[in-house]
This record gives sequence, C-alpha cells and structure tokens, in this order.
Amino acid sequence: MEGTISIPYNRWLVAVFSLVWVIAVAIGAPLWLRQVNVGFFGFLLCLLVYLYYLVRRLILPVLRGRPALELTPEGLEDNIKGVRVSWGNIAGFTLIRVGWGSNYIRVDLEDTVEFFEQVENPIRAWLHKRRQNMTGSPFVIPTTLVQGNDQVIFEKLVNYKKSMS
Repeated sequence: MEGTISIPYNRWLVAVFSLVWVIAVAIGAPLWLRQVNVGFFGFLLCLLVYLYYLVRRLILPVLRGRPALELTPEGLEDNIKGVRVSWGNIAGFTLIRVGWGSNYIRVDLEDTVEFFEQVENPIRAWLHKRRQNMTGSPFVIPTTLVQGNDQVIFEKLVNYKKSMS
C-alpha cells in the first residue's frame, strides 16, 4: 500500500472537552475570587493541566487541520500522543473494549525503547508505564478521540500494517 492514510480527530468530542473546560472555569472563577484555600488550588492545578492537554494535544492540532493518526510507509504517527513508531517495531494491534464509548486500540510493540525515547516529559513517561502495566503496551490509542467506527479504524491499521510487511 502506497501513500499516507490520515484519520482525523473526533471534532465533536474536542468541542465537548472545550465546553467542559469553559464551564469548569465559569464555575471555579467566582469561587476563587471569594475564597482561596488549598483544596481550590488543587482544583485550579487540575484545570490548568487539563487546559494544557486540551490545547496542545487536541484544539491546536484540530485547528491546524492535522489528523489524529497518520499511516505512512515509514510508520504510525499518533498526533494525540506526539509519537511516531516504525512499522518494523509494531507487532500488531488489539482492539480493547472497555465499556460504553471507551474503546482503545493497543499497539503491540516489539521494543518500547523507540516509543519512550519520544516521551520527554517524565510524568507522561510514568503514566505510559502505568498504562503498559494495565494494557500490555504503553502505546494505546483512545478511539473516542479519533473520528470513525472503532472496528473500521482498527481494520485500517491492521490492513496497512499487513501491506507494509
């Protein structure tokens, strides 16, 4: 298979995440102005981390027209996580059905070194290692953030990988 296949972000879900953040700020700002305590600083910190993730990993790529996933002859690029893994390092894919609307595609890696070399933030690296303990791989694609049917996306990944072998 030649060429690149682009799989876009789920724009509807990005819009919902943005709306949730706006509502949280609208509720939290008046509280912050009235009283400042340790619990509220924790809430504010969570909001700021959520905002950073929302803007950097979801809103900016959507506004710039970047796809969530790109399948290229060189490898799989996940713009949600900001990593690219070569096809030679991908052993396969597994569709994990967690519950209503919370499915994931696990990318089974031959060696996790290539993946972790691209994760510069130590907190993100720690979270990916926890995910590896839970799912068997640090590289998991949340299908709710990708536009399309979970099974169709999974089949695109599997078929492209087969064509690269």
